[in-house]
Amino acid sequence: MGARQAVIVTAAIVLLLVAGYTAYTIAIPRAAGHSEEVLEREASFSLTTIDGEVISLNNVGGDVVILWFMAAWCPSCVYMADLLDRLTEKYREISVIAIDFWTAEALKALGLNKPGYPPPDTPEMFRKFIANYGDPSWIMVMDDGSLVEKFNVRSIDYIVIMDKSSNVLYAGTTPSLGELESVIKSVQGG
Repeated sequence: MGARQAVIVTAAIVLLLVAGYTAYTIAIPRAAGHSEEVLEREASFSLTTIDGEVISLNNVGGDVVILWFMAAWCPSCVYMADLLDRLTEKYREISVIAIDFWTAEALKALGLNKPGYPPPDTPEMFRKFIANYGDPSWIMVMDDGSLVEKFNVRSIDYIVIMDKSSNVLYAGTTPSLGELESVIKSVQGG
């Protein structure tokens, strides 16, 4: 490949990344910090994993459960995966449930099933993302639209933190490491 072709390919990739980032930041208004509406909701529910296993939050181990709403094509999700990985290494008794909500059903629920947006993720894309950037111990869920509605998710990298009694302690978009550690320490007494 010549230098000109390499520049064209690089420019195309950059444009796709910028278009994807713009799609989710403009089309889905970002939530600010804590969402009181989410904090007041009952958090007990069951999930179906990517492997078809139905789990309840009561059966998920750990003092802290982190729900992470993400998409396999999302560049900022690589950073958030790294941050969550560092948290699970530093603090014991944390379970991460990675929820890919860039599915056909969830996009329809959000009104984002339109031309020009990134196509829906597939289970294979999700598995590859977690294999490359996440942790194989994380529980993986492809959302059918019910979780984005239940937690009022309007942005990629939306985090919900719950204690083992299913009390929602935090809900917000792209939290910092310090914010996450503060919530975890409040539960684990550290």
